Amino acid sequence: MRSIPLVFLTGFLGSGKTTLLNALLAQKGERRVGVLVNEWGATSVDGVLLDATAPDAVVEVNGGQIFCSCVSASFVDGVGRLADRDPDVVLVEASGLTRPGPMDQVVSRAVDRSGGKARYGATVCVVDAVRFGFISSMMGVAAREQVARSDFLLLSKTDIASSHSRERSESAIRELRPDADIVPMIRGQLPDGFLDRVLAHEAASAPAAAAGVVVPGWGPNGKPLSASLIPSGPVEEASLQRFLETMAPLVLRAKGVVEVAGSQGGKSVVYAETAGALVSMTPARGAPTALVLIGGDADTAAAALRAWRAQTGTDATLTSGAAH
Repeated sequence: MRSIPLVFLTGFLGSGKTTLLNALLAQKGERRVGVLVNEWGATSVDGVLLDATAPDAVVEVNGGQIFCSCVSASFVDGVGRLADRDPDVVLVEASGLTRPGPMDQVVSRAVDRSGGKARYGATVCVVDAVRFGFISSMMGVAAREQVARSDFLLLSKTDIASSHSRERSESAIRELRPDADIVPMIRGQLPDGFLDRVLAHEAASAPAAAAGVVVPGWGPNGKPLSASLIPSGPVEEASLQRFLETMAPLVLRAKGVVEVAGSQGGKSVVYAETAGALVSMTPARGAPTALVLIGGDADTAAAALRAWRAQTGTDATLTSGAAH
């Protein structure tokens, strides 16, 4: 029976996983590709960023990371549904807060659910050359675990990283994976034939962490807080920029598709995000989503609502609580 490799795409918040996913899809050729997108929050955001014509099938799993018991059953079912379509490969874009410790057990369940069609293929981790050194040393439990259990490591944002940031990030990677082959991903572009190389990889499971590498527990109950801010209507782009700049130092990540009002009365949507101090807004398609804020606490969520009202002059609805 022909097997369907599951290729996991990991990387901490804002590292460039969706960019990687689209770059891999650009190399698919005649292959039929299924895609499973995992969002930590209850609202899907990354799914609207895919080239809708590229994947042959897309499944979304929201509300937690796929190796957590709260959503692993949904992931297993999603793999089964994609396997029923008989693709040549399934690409799994994991949440930025994914902790792959239980990966082997969850993948085993997914293989069973697929009737033995699916198998572990490889794990590709995107490492942010600008921020990984800082993240790893200060708060990067999930980030460290992702690197430790990856078959391929891509270094993103090399075109904007300072030499100090890049060296610090590469040093942190070497600590976790001394023998890793680090592949630079320049301006979102992969080396030619990278997908072929990943699919040629033969492994029964993800690599174990290197000897002596200890990744401590992640916060109270292992669950950082998240909040969803739902705008009441379109806002001016400049005011949205000010809001994002206000929130960037307070949260691990913010992202969402937001409706903006044009100077001539028209409307459009942008993908707005923060990743560390980086703030960006790029044209998007589809319907607006909530702005998902990851990290911080209840006071941070309340501050976000106050900042939204102050910066945009419009109202919003806020939902918050422990992420699952």
